[in-house]
Amino acid sequence: MKWSFVIQQKFKAALLLSGILLFLVFLILVSGSNMRGIDKSFSSIYEDRLIPAIDIIYLSEDLYTKRIIVEKYLSSSEAPELADIRTQLAKHNARIDSLISAFELTYLVDKESESLAAFKKLIGEYEQIETTVLNLDPPEGRAFYQSEGIPVFMGAKESLIALTHIQSEIGRQLFREAHAEVAQFTVISALLVIVALVLGSIVIGLIRSSQIVNSKKDSSYHLN
Repeated sequence: MKWSFVIQQKFKAALLLSGILLFLVFLILVSGSNMRGIDKSFSSIYEDRLIPAIDIIYLSEDLYTKRIIVEKYLSSSEAPELADIRTQLAKHNARIDSLISAFELTYLVDKESESLAAFKKLIGEYEQIETTVLNLDPPEGRAFYQSEGIPVFMGAKESLIALTHIQSEIGRQLFREAHAEVAQFTVISALLVIVALVLGSIVIGLIRSSQIVNSKKDSSYHLN
């Protein structure tokens, strides 16, 4: 009867240990998934938010530089070299196209895609206006640029501002998600420590129980 009781207790202990080990494996798997989530959030903050935000600055810089070049041409009292102006504008247009292409490769929410598409359309119209302005006499070019060029320029600028606001909001959202992932990882780490301590205590208890049983067995043997 005593041995039957001991076997039952060991079986219960084995079941308990198995359950704890399964729970430990579950926590480790959740922890790994949690770490991947943190890595994904921070990677997205850098690749899909920080880098595009810098690109927006460059886009804005190129857009304003193009406006300065055109307005300087229109206000100049001397006949400028149109070939040089076209070369300067072409350089900035090429860089804008390159930045837009790089921007399109990042992860974009719907509002970002809409704002970027609007900017891309407006910048195309603005390039056509620049070409027309350079083909007109300065007085006609000034009038055309004021009536057609400035509104398109302002529209392109507003599209960039909208992109900036969306980038900022999505960045804050990603930061909140990363913060929540870190908090969850902290809780899981604490649970892992607790489970490890419980598991260690059970193992020590089983070892002691085994020693006591063996001691009683030896005592009985000597008495016989």
